[in-house]
Amino acid sequence: MVQLWKICDCITIAGMSRKRTGMMQPALRHAGEARGIARSERYISTEQQRQEQARDDRLIQRALAVIESRARDPGALLAKPSLVADWFRLRLGAYEREVFAVAWLDVRHRLIEFRELFAGTIDRTEVHLREVVKSALACNAAAAVFAHNHPSGYAEPSQLDIELTEYLQVNLGALGVAVLDHLVVTTRSAVSVYGSPLRIKALHRLSPPIPGAETSGRKPGRTARKRDE
Repeated sequence: MVQLWKICDCITIAGMSRKRTGMMQPALRHAGEARGIARSERYISTEQQRQEQARDDRLIQRALAVIESRARDPGALLAKPSLVADWFRLRLGAYEREVFAVAWLDVRHRLIEFRELFAGTIDRTEVHLREVVKSALACNAAAAVFAHNHPSGYAEPSQLDIELTEYLQVNLGALGVAVLDHLVVTTRSAVSVYGSPLRIKALHRLSPPIPGAETSGRKPGRTARKRDE
């Protein structure tokens, strides 16, 4: 699981006082250590594990509630990249299959809504442009931050991740919706597709899609993303 003591930093950034986050830090540190490490049944019973899991889940939900509340202030969600990264890691990092999600934002980059749009297998998720557009219009969004998890624990974007990002950027941009970022997350790390060296190749190869043409070998209006090409 995520190193939960880092949630203290998220909550501090989001607006909670350092005194209160300092009080939470020992519990969060213990939670982070407990969730990601295999325990010996000789020392910790199944019931104790269940209780610790429930406690950890409550801490995560509390942190998410604080961050999301503050994210509705102008520009707050994007004020610090690490806050965005940790928020998506808490949301998606522990999933055992790939999930493609989005944070829809308004014109002042305030959070409108977080949505998990698609779920796939352990190494693949199909992303349908039609459904992405429907979601954006339903939220009246002006901007988006996309994210998906890699259950393998390897957060480096693949070539298809980059191509998908550019594809969404072009098509949503035509509707006036800016794609601000696309993050690949695991329980321990987050990497921006925009910062990947592979993106340079994609920028040279991609052009705005022609109606009726195929994208990534898929039917028009539909694209797919696969981890670790």
